[in-house]
Amino acid sequence: MTAFDAATGETVWQGGYPALFTLANVAAAHGKGPKSTPVFFNNRLYSIGMTGTVTAWSATDGERVWQKPGDPANVPATTNHAFSPIVEGGNVIFYLGGNDNGALTALDLLNGSEKWKWTGDGPGYGSPVITEVAGTRQLVTGTQGKLVGLDVSTGALLWERPLVSSARINAMTPVVVGATVIASANGSPAVAYTIDRTGTEWTTKTIWENTDLRVSYSDAVIAGDALIGFSQRNSGQYVGVDLRSGKTLWTSEPRQGAKAALQRAGNLIFSLESDGELVVTRASSTAFDVLNRYKVAEDETWSQPAISGNRIFVKGVSTLTLWTIN
Repeated sequence: MTAFDAATGETVWQGGYPALFTLANVAAAHGKGPKSTPVFFNNRLYSIGMTGTVTAWSATDGERVWQKPGDPANVPATTNHAFSPIVEGGNVIFYLGGNDNGALTALDLLNGSEKWKWTGDGPGYGSPVITEVAGTRQLVTGTQGKLVGLDVSTGALLWERPLVSSARINAMTPVVVGATVIASANGSPAVAYTIDRTGTEWTTKTIWENTDLRVSYSDAVIAGDALIGFSQRNSGQYVGVDLRSGKTLWTSEPRQGAKAALQRAGNLIFSLESDGELVVTRASSTAFDVLNRYKVAEDETWSQPAISGNRIFVKGVSTLTLWTIN
């Protein structure tokens, strides 16, 4: 874990621990890791490493506040841990464990003690999100083969849907709009569900499916009444979808690339493609409206760009770069 001076790139502090593991050949192009983005809260950083070790770091000096060791023999087989943890209600929530043997786990922010866990499936690679439906705050996330909603205060399972792909990866973070959840199973069509409760019973219902938007290793973003994502169809293609009906609004030209990480900022969308090209487009419901393309890295870029004002931090496999846009 490293802190850099944002203006100069100089190292402010650095901390670490041994993490011995064998990387799967299929994930070698991603680099050694870690792959999970830490969460920052109340001057602490909460991270999970490739072997499942969870650490709370002081953001002031990089000292370890607490740490829970992982089990190198029980990690997701393809890319190890790639989800981002989330902070909610005095807890930080991680998806621990490995294939067919995982546990969504809430840990106390202050001391790391376990508050609850759910062991219904192995972890996916997408990240959890929090929403509130019918007065109940719930965590929504993809697992190896499901889309689930848990009561965020107790970890109790509220509802689940199959979310099955041949590779059992499920790397898309669900998109949640009120009681609507949109997900795609590793290149399968994007599907929108509504969550409802009658008495104590929770139900979900499919409201639309879109075969143009097939999300794999990227997330979709909301722009007004549109959902914009990067589809695995046609060797990589940007797609705009109507949020309510699921109808395709537009598609870009094909062969845009292998993977892309999208972020919306105001009325712009920044898409960092895996070949180091940053594509800046208008957040449009009518067309793929490219304003500019920038080459921002010579190595592969698998992480989300981090946007702060007019600064864009780009993490490559072996580089970290600050760019500014005027």
